[in-house]
This record gives sequence, structure tokens and C-alpha cells, in this order.
Amino acid sequence: MLLAFSPTQSNVPRVSIKISNTEIKCVDNCQYLCVTIDNKLQWTAHIDKVILKLKRLVGICCKLHYKLPNRCLQDIYYAFIHPYILYGLEVYGNTCVSYMDKLTKMNNKLLRILEEGA
Repeated sequence: MLLAFSPTQSNVPRVSIKISNTEIKCVDNCQYLCVTIDNKLQWTAHIDKVILKLKRLVGICCKLHYKLPNRCLQDIYYAFIHPYILYGLEVYGNTCVSYMDKLTKMNNKLLRILEEGA
């Protein structure tokens, strides 16, 4: 698997690399240490994966905020939601604000749900 970057917005020329007569496939994105890197370094694929993980927690949080005290809800946020957002933030956090907007809205939604239990 090969991921090629280009300093310009134009298309990256396809490179053919062979190792032991096996051609290395050129891909548009790859995952390294659970961070999805795309060939344009826009981080949209990674942000979408994080949002998908957080969407799975919305229903759980809706059910828990009625039954648990504030301290437990805070612990749930820092155990299950915060790490997904924080991991790799140094890398993907400097992308365009419009790309990060969906992630910010999802985080705010989860925080609002957990705060309603307060």
C-alpha cells in the first residue's frame, strides 16, 4: 500500500513500485495508529470515523443521563467520548474549520445530553 502526497492541488502522478515482483497498490487513504491519513491531508476520512464512533454513543448517553448522578456522567464522558476526540488531535486539529465543524457539533450534542441529567 502506497500513499503519495503532492505539494499542489493537482492530481498526483501514479507511481509504480514493485518489490519482489509484487506491485505496491497506490491508495487514497490509509490508517496508521488508528489515524486515517488521506493523500490530500484534509483529514475528512478520520473525522468521519470519529463522528461515526460518537454517534453510536448518543443513544446510550440519552438513556443514562436520567439514571446516573453528575459525577458518573462526567466519568462516562471522559472515559468513552473524550479519548476519541483527543487521540490524534495534534495532527488533524489544524484542518479547515468547516471539516472540524461536524465533530464540534457532535461533541456539543453529547455534552448537552449528559448535562441534562444535572
